[in-house]
Amino acid sequence: MHRIGIIGCGWVASFHLAALQKFADRASVAWVADTDSARAAAVASHYSVRAISDYRDSLEDADAMIACAERNARTLMVGYLHRYRKSMQMFKDIVTGGSYGKLFMLNALMDESLKGYTTGWISRKETLGGGVFFSSSSHMLHVMLWIGGDVRCASVVGTHGGCDMEGEDTACAVL
Repeated sequence: MHRIGIIGCGWVASFHLAALQKFADRASVAWVADTDSARAAAVASHYSVRAISDYRDSLEDADAMIACAERNARTLMVGYLHRYRKSMQMFKDIVTGGSYGKLFMLNALMDESLKGYTTGWISRKETLGGGVFFSSSSHMLHVMLWIGGDVRCASVVGTHGGCDMEGEDTACAVL
């Protein structure tokens, strides 16, 4: 049985937790963590798991997960799941297959509204620590690096497009 910890109890957490319930015969959520202890407690009580306000309080659990994954030759990963979408895999095969020549540039668009998502820690520079690249763009950057490999040059522009957050909510990156 796999034990899972969820860091962050914001908007998307309920989607992950609901999906994980479908795999109750193979995995269980052991705890949820959020810097907003009230939010962590609310999510934890709804899903009957342990709530913690600092994920570092579960460091021993993380070390045990790493050791278990290594012992059993399993993958332990951060939830960058876009590379597992069939469309992304097909796109990578097309781009890297050579039919269109050598790849020399990538750019990506993540067309999702952040409205209603930019609350709590994600809305404050002090706790987000990097604008849109820490909130959502990291997902597309991950895909771009997965497809493109080593990067020779990166150009990034961020701006504030209207969401209720202190940092940038809109960005463009070209690798």
